[in-house]
Amino acid sequence: MPAHALKSHFPFTSCQGRVVSHNNYCRPLLALIFLMSIGCRSDQNSESETNDGKSVRSSAGSFVVDRLDRHVRIESPAKRIVSLAPATTELLYALGLADQIVGATKYCNYPPEALKLPRVGGGTIESISVEKILSLKPDLVLCNSDTHQPLVDRLERLKVKACAVGAQSLGGLYEESEWIGLLTDREREAQDLISKMSARETALKEIVAQFQPNPKLRVFYEVWDEPLMTAAPNSFIGELLSIAGLENVLSSTSVRYPRISSEAVVKGDPELILAPTSHLEEVDVDAFQARPGWGAVSAVVDKRIHLISGDKISRCGPRVLDALAEIIEAAYPQARELINKSMQPSLLESELAP
Repeated sequence: MPAHALKSHFPFTSCQGRVVSHNNYCRPLLALIFLMSIGCRSDQNSESETNDGKSVRSSAGSFVVDRLDRHVRIESPAKRIVSLAPATTELLYALGLADQIVGATKYCNYPPEALKLPRVGGGTIESISVEKILSLKPDLVLCNSDTHQPLVDRLERLKVKACAVGAQSLGGLYEESEWIGLLTDREREAQDLISKMSARETALKEIVAQFQPNPKLRVFYEVWDEPLMTAAPNSFIGELLSIAGLENVLSSTSVRYPRISSEAVVKGDPELILAPTSHLEEVDVDAFQARPGWGAVSAVVDKRIHLISGDKISRCGPRVLDALAEIIEAAYPQARELINKSMQPSLLESELAP
């Protein structure tokens, strides 16, 4: 996507109809950080969400089997939580745990209240300060299983309880909601949230069933423009595209967010192109038309290029269903009224309402 599609994460400025970062030498680093924001390394394959999960409450306490297949046992409900992933921070707020969150990363920006939390670092493991985490005296640190395993090991040696999360599917999100509910004595709230998310997912699937054409619309989801990267069917973004009744122009691959050649996209001839952005951005169709061969791509000819809210689509958290609604609306604009009715208010907004 033109780099402007990432403005919600990093500052960019436009130049001659194209959007470039202030420092082109930083682009590989920015790409890496963006990939971390969607819960993966650039080389991560589809096996990250490795276990089926398990959560148990007993008289001796509660435990879950986390994404690194570790038994995480809590003798009493966690009261001081550090979250190292924006999606997890949003999930904590949705479960009513605002008062228990004592630290987060600088990318944890929603809900707005999260901006006031003490910062322990950024998106990369190198930027996270273990000393800052320790100073907050947490009884639970929620880490990203894709990128934080060395940190999990270090915290374990320091006798700090850490749980590796990182859902890569809606089922994984529901599962981790249950885990966190168990570890924080918010099981009722967790089941409540899961029921609401599941009901919203079902409502959106019913809308898709009404409007999905046969054959399905071909879609290309652009994660990054240089190098050109996309979301494979086995990624959680790929799952959203599938739920929306769309055919991904990329066939299955072991890498969730692989590089793809421009020629492969042109050959796939997507009828719809999607990319992440903030809600303030606009599509620059000319930039897509200027790419060699793209002027004949159906989505470019018909100007069916849509930008999806960057934070919502890049985080497998409570608002990911809002992103799914945006995808469905982009694919089937005639369904807008039904979608709006099913999605008001935003799920996390409804949980935060007084």
